Amino acid sequence: NNIYRYFWEAGSDSSGLLPTLACLGIFSMLCVPRLRSRGLALTAWWLVLVVGFQWVADIHIKDWNSLEADVYRRFFQLPHVMAAVLAGLGLVFLTRRLFGLSETALWAVALGISLWILVYNYQAQDQSHNTVFREYGQALLAPLPRSSLYLTHGDLSVGLVRYMQGCLSFRTDIRVFDRTLLATNWSRRHITGNLPGVKVPGMM
Repeated sequence: NNIYRYFWEAGSDSSGLLPTLACLGIFSMLCVPRLRSRGLALTAWWLVLVVGFQWVADIHIKDWNSLEADVYRRFFQLPHVMAAVLAGLGLVFLTRRLFGLSETALWAVALGISLWILVYNYQAQDQSHNTVFREYGQALLAPLPRSSLYLTHGDLSVGLVRYMQGCLSFRTDIRVFDRTLLATNWSRRHITGNLPGVKVPGMM
């Protein structure tokens, strides 16, 4: 289900262009004997990034509109990069070999496709008026006593607090420590250097 979702979203985000051109790129390299080994290698690497991650992660998303699904989509980026490489090869095959277009025309087509994808996804990706992140950060930090030590857990919460303090200068009096760092062998040095006076059980 997750593998199907990856290919479905890769197609929907690009009006079907990305997977189509990627498949053309694979086909074009397999048709040329001197490029066949490279085509097989690129294809294998792409499949490893898609299928291998799904197999290792073993994550089952029930609701693709949930926060869990949005976090999971972050791992689509690396196979998307490989797909883009294959799509570029597919575009060359389509424009130069099948239609005989010049290199200038190839660049014009590539630029046109890039602009189309940008326009196609702009409305969904435009978050300039979305203030949920800031409001949530204010709700977390505003009630805390002055000079508090705030223990977060995970990159979502600690990233939120770092943004509020570093970018918006909101509640910079609060000291922040993420509990997941306690599992590292350098957490003692981090606490000693950045949180003077803080004593963690088991690290006295």
